[in-house]
Amino acid sequence: MSVLTIYRNNGAIRFSADPLRGVVFISFAKPVGGAGRESGGRKYRWEEKVTIALTPQEASIIGAFSRLTLAGQSPKKNPSISHTPEKFGKRGLPKTFKIERRDDGVFFSMSVRDETVTVGPIGFADLYMIDSFLTKFIPEILPKPRVPVPSAPEAEVEEPKEEVIKKEEEILF
Repeated sequence: MSVLTIYRNNGAIRFSADPLRGVVFISFAKPVGGAGRESGGRKYRWEEKVTIALTPQEASIIGAFSRLTLAGQSPKKNPSISHTPEKFGKRGLPKTFKIERRDDGVFFSMSVRDETVTVGPIGFADLYMIDSFLTKFIPEILPKPRVPVPSAPEAEVEEPKEEVIKKEEEILF
């Protein structure tokens, strides 16, 4: 599994592609000691992380936002992806992933229960890394087409034939 992690004083965000499941996981972790602490010795509470699994289409939204921002264009609206696991018969809490453009930069946030983890500001270098990561790994997590392979025809084995040379019989009288 390939991983890209971005660390900030107010938290860390980790992108990981899982080709077997066909998703990109995005995990958020709060810093040990709370947000706004000094930047020396970064430690994060990964054991309490909040994770959302995105389909290739949902992950492409983040890549498109990153690419537009890097190109100097403002997306018309801030992306927001919501998951309600019960809707699909799965267990879990509803989660919402958001990207917000503010005056001081781009912020990624995840809301679960009544709690929100926000990581930012995310700079241009980080947006470039996110776009590069998603550009490389989204094709790897897409479902692979299944092409039926025709069965190979059984090889026919030719048995050697004996050549019978008939000689004309001489008739003696």
